[in-house]
Formats: sequence, C-alpha cells, structure tokens
Amino acid sequence: MMIFHHHHRSFFLPILILLTIGLVVFMFFSLTDSFKPPEFSQQVITPVSLQEYTNSIKTIGKKFVESYQVAENDMTKLVLVENTLSELLALRVPVEYKETHLELAVALSQMQTALKAQDTKQAQDLFATWAQEY
Repeated sequence: MMIFHHHHRSFFLPILILLTIGLVVFMFFSLTDSFKPPEFSQQVITPVSLQEYTNSIKTIGKKFVESYQVAENDMTKLVLVENTLSELLALRVPVEYKETHLELAVALSQMQTALKAQDTKQAQDLFATWAQEY
C-alpha cells in the first residue's frame, strides 16, 4: 500500500525573508539618522549684567527674609526655603559672583536640612546669618 504525503505550501520562508529585509531597512535608516552631527544654533547668549544680578538677589533675599519672619510654622518655612533655593538656582550668575552665589545656595540648603530634621535652633541661626545680608 502506498501512502501519499500531501505537502502544504508553507509561507514561513517568504515571511521570514520579508521581515529580515524590513529589519535591515529599518536599522539602516535609524542608524544613519543618529550619526548626523548635531546642529548648532547660532543663538548668542549675552552675559548677565552685574546690576541685573544684584537686583535679582536683593529682591529674592528681601522677599525671603520678610516671608520667613511671618511664617507660622516650620513646614511653611521649609516650603519658603525650598522655593527661594529654586529661584536662586534659576538665576544666571556673573563670573564674579559665582562663589558668593554658591555660598547662598549652600546656606539655604543647610537651612532646608535643619528644618527637615526639625532643628529649629540651627535653622534660626542660619536664617539670622542670611537676614544680616538683607
């Protein structure tokens, strides 16, 4: 008795070939785009003036001192310190004031740490040092 094997046509090989070609094309275009050199904008950054910087610092400092003095609790003071630190760090700083600017930011960061640790005395001492400036 003869058994006939009937083979069904398989689409596996043509689909595999198409997917491989598609992957190669996709990789080619994605890699060639990523190797393009970055385009540099011709935007000129003007240096911040000393007057503009000092006015900003005075405004931020005065607002901070006045608000801190009337703050009702440590949580309010903490939020105020964090907001002031964010404002301070957002400023563009002239080269001449970089060290002073960093010292102000560190003082606020220490005040923030003291308030988080509920060390009211240290926070008050740090504030007193800050308030002398403004």
